[in-house]
Amino acid sequence: MILYNIAASPSFKPMKHALIISALTMALTATSASAACVVEYKAKRTNPTEYKHAVTTVPANTCNAASAASVVRSQLAATGWQLLAIVSVNPNG
Repeated sequence: MILYNIAASPSFKPMKHALIISALTMALTATSASAACVVEYKAKRTNPTEYKHAVTTVPANTCNAASAASVVRSQLAATGWQLLAIVSVNPNG
């Protein structure tokens, strides 16, 4: 009875709901498969001088300090930041 009433409602759009659910499922699956390694780092930016201590994810095949540093350095350079140090690398995400 409840399903019938929802489907009969003029505001119910089953295709829209199915697309949203499908998109969320695919996004969560892609994120967990491609970013299995969490990297904690310190970075700085000049003009104005700023420092940050943050985390990011890198692909599982770069889950060691040297490889992760290369990936993080590239990510940061694109936004004007400079990597200072990799604090930790966590392969368990």
